[in-house]
Amino acid sequence: MPDLLKAFTVIFLINAYPISAFGQAVDSTQIVQTKDTLKSVIADTLFMINGDKITGNILSYEEGRMRIDAQSAGVINVKYQKIFSVSGGSRLFHVKDSKGTSYIGYITSSQDTGEIILSGQQVSELRFKDIASFRPIKNLTDTIPPVTEKAQKPTGEETPDTIYLKNRERYTGSILSMEQGRIKFDAQGSGVINIKWHKILTITGGNRLYKVEDQHGEIYVGRIEASKDTGEIIIKGDHTYTLTLEDIAHLYPLEDKWYRGFKGTLGGGFNYTKSSDVLNINFDYNIHYVKEKWLFINNLSYIETSTDEDDGTVRLSVDLAALYSLPGRWVLLGINSYNRNDELGIKSRISFGAGGGYNIILTERQRLLALTGIIQNTERNIESDVSHSNFELPLTLNHTVYSFIRPDLTSTTEIAYYEGLTEGNRYRVDISTDITWAILKWMDLKLSFYYDFDNKDVEGKESQEDYGTVLSLLVDLK
Repeated sequence: MPDLLKAFTVIFLINAYPISAFGQAVDSTQIVQTKDTLKSVIADTLFMINGDKITGNILSYEEGRMRIDAQSAGVINVKYQKIFSVSGGSRLFHVKDSKGTSYIGYITSSQDTGEIILSGQQVSELRFKDIASFRPIKNLTDTIPPVTEKAQKPTGEETPDTIYLKNRERYTGSILSMEQGRIKFDAQGSGVINIKWHKILTITGGNRLYKVEDQHGEIYVGRIEASKDTGEIIIKGDHTYTLTLEDIAHLYPLEDKWYRGFKGTLGGGFNYTKSSDVLNINFDYNIHYVKEKWLFINNLSYIETSTDEDDGTVRLSVDLAALYSLPGRWVLLGINSYNRNDELGIKSRISFGAGGGYNIILTERQRLLALTGIIQNTERNIESDVSHSNFELPLTLNHTVYSFIRPDLTSTTEIAYYEGLTEGNRYRVDISTDITWAILKWMDLKLSFYYDFDNKDVEGKESQEDYGTVLSLLVDLK
């Protein structure tokens, strides 16, 4: 395997390092929390063994780690061995011990190291090492207006969406999408903003329909209503479902007007090196369209390199793919594509194919999709006008990961291997990695690496491999 191929493999493995997903479905048992019992929300506090205190908002406790949105440090993880005790503020918590027993109540600190006191229908003392998980299940929701039946009925005029934050702020506008643990929101007055799920109390979705996909691959279609429980939404369609935000992998509005369903980015760039007199021009766009269980994707990438000594080379790739969600994490795939690569001697390659795949990883922070099937190609080489057809078996891994830390980065890596079925001993490898940085609300900076390898000997072919880097500015298409 060429050295550069090894390097891209290392990049993918680093990119695919698993990120733990926190959270657990709330038990149906709840204790009613009224305005009389709580006048204001009191912050949670971790009392550390070394005498320090961490104040903020407990998100969850699982696998021996406390996840808390600290007032000074943001979201952090604390091992239970470092915690003396915990005060759960004014919120109710759902606790499960290592034997599977559930408890609902308020958490107060204990005078014994490594213990908490849970006050509900009865008072219980629990040690951290005996606790499997706990998380808040209710918060003060006086600021959330009740969702009336009238608001949920379709009207001729679109009603705005509203996001309620845990700090009592709210944003009104239009939800664009929810992916990789953040909601993309076109807020009235503020423009397009990204809000991380752990800062959200709940959401009302106006009178539009939404497609929601959870981390188990289940699809829900309906209108979104506010929940009285922290970090949850209610989806009303043919049936009513309650989902926690941390369990949602993707959320898209289903637009009434078809042309408003197109989302994506458009960008390009150029680079000129005087010492070698090399001019590089690139242009690309990425567009997707969501329709209930269908996801349509159209990508284009154009790279032209030229010098005074030759006419230059062109690398062009246009893909049109359709993914249909099946029960669980399975998908069906149909793909059409057009490719040109002067460096590899390919004047044109038109491909049609179908197959399927499985989301190996599907969380709020990352997605790893494996695909395979069969592809029929019609190829024409640079030195010949004769076209010939062949069939290939593709094996593809596509991995996307989003970083919660600043700056907001999204990384996508795709490794595709093609084994020739009708051309003996032929194989191809295409690898690409894109790192996108959201520098402005409406503009991203994208750094791309690509590597293509084809072992077929073609007349006029410069090399068996083609690789390079591209820097682009992308404009967001709402």
